[in-house]
Amino acid sequence: MRVIMKWALLSLFTIAAVFLMSHVNKAFIHAVPGKLQESGISFHTYWVSVKASLQNYSHGNLGIIRTGAYEIAVTSILKKTIVRTCTYLIPGLITGVLLAVLLSLVASMWRTIGRLIDSVHAVLSGLPDFLLIVLIQLTSIYLTRMTGRNVILVAHYGNHVPFLIPFLAIVLIPGVLIYGTLRLAIEREMSQEYITTALAKGLTWREVLVHHIIRNIRVDLLTVLPKATTLALASMAVAEAMCDILGLGGYIVSPRMQNISATPIFCIVLAILAILFHILYAMLGKVFVVRNREGA
Repeated sequence: MRVIMKWALLSLFTIAAVFLMSHVNKAFIHAVPGKLQESGISFHTYWVSVKASLQNYSHGNLGIIRTGAYEIAVTSILKKTIVRTCTYLIPGLITGVLLAVLLSLVASMWRTIGRLIDSVHAVLSGLPDFLLIVLIQLTSIYLTRMTGRNVILVAHYGNHVPFLIPFLAIVLIPGVLIYGTLRLAIEREMSQEYITTALAKGLTWREVLVHHIIRNIRVDLLTVLPKATTLALASMAVAEAMCDILGLGGYIVSPRMQNISATPIFCIVLAILAILFHILYAMLGKVFVVRNREGA
């Protein structure tokens, strides 16, 4: 019960903080045209905006988005937007985790392959997320020019939504973090005395890796997953902005849309997604993590 209360209070605090931070731009007052008045910060305007949003939410109005001469109610697009974002967010995150775990094990079993993977990991670690997405976009454009066909969709238009670019961004960027963490965790376990004892008893290196080391690095995996998920959400938002995808992150930054009062609700939904992932990881930690590390 105490754990449930702890997570409930932490979730409410996070959502409230995100809601308040999403209104910060309302506190900045720009000079009124025609008057010699410097820009400043008005907390009164900020609290008026916060109260207006809370009042609108209490009446079921989650905000509006203006595009051209049209106004779109957030309630009419929110469900479709969440589904669109989760279409590549969830598969990308799962693929990134599985790929990072697999590559870390392969790198530990075969040293030659491990040096190659470590080199690629070092290069990817030094690339900003937006640059990685730009490189993927340039590759897709080059492939389109070579083949004469639209191989990889670069931008969102009509009902055609890019999948591969945000998917790869979500796979690669958190995957780099997870791979580095697990690689170090495996090296740490390899230096333990129980590994030497297990090998002396006649177990092969692969048997030790599968039956002993993997069991002990699960805590490292579950520890890094929350941070990796935050990176995945950030990568998703950057990819949506650069591909002009109208997802949870795209609606916030898209130049085609004027977010009259929709930004707070999209930020809150992103925060709720992150909280749900964190709760899932906490539950997995209760089920799978061996509290006392295994010895020989």
